[in-house]
Amino acid sequence: MLRLAIMVSGNGSLMQHIYDAINNKQIDASIEAVIYSKECKAQQTAESLGTPCFLYDEKLESLLDEHEVGLVILAGFTRRLKVPASYQGRIINVHPSLLPKFGGKGMYGMRVHEKILEAGETVSGCTVHLVNDEYDSGDILFQKTCPVLPQDTAADLRQRVFELEKELLTEAVRSFQD
Repeated sequence: MLRLAIMVSGNGSLMQHIYDAINNKQIDASIEAVIYSKECKAQQTAESLGTPCFLYDEKLESLLDEHEVGLVILAGFTRRLKVPASYQGRIINVHPSLLPKFGGKGMYGMRVHEKILEAGETVSGCTVHLVNDEYDSGDILFQKTCPVLPQDTAADLRQRVFELEKELLTEAVRSFQD
């Protein structure tokens, strides 16, 4: 069984998907800790489910070691992360665009989809990548695409991409189980 830590900053939709995927036996994992950058709905949800929750700080490596975490998932975590040396290659992020396009500092949430529409892109999607010390620049592991439709609003595109993010995140976690 893969032992997970999930890092969050917002409402926890992707985190909830991971809980659901575990409960539905889509992935063989357990959530050992939720680490939050600020008080948020995701933290409250995790606490209500009995998961230990911790505020992100410089003691990340010892916290992950203490909980024997095998994989860390950034699920809407919006702070820059200093990756501990012993966790290189074991921290992943799901990003709502086809990196390297539309990534980097400040590129999260609805902003990404607005920029995609402004640029006139006809294809969008999401990316799961390894996390390094720079925003959205780690090695790309998986991508899924979807069309950008002429009538799309940023909210429409966000919802379509979010459904892909859930699928891709499940696949990515499974790949670490092998």
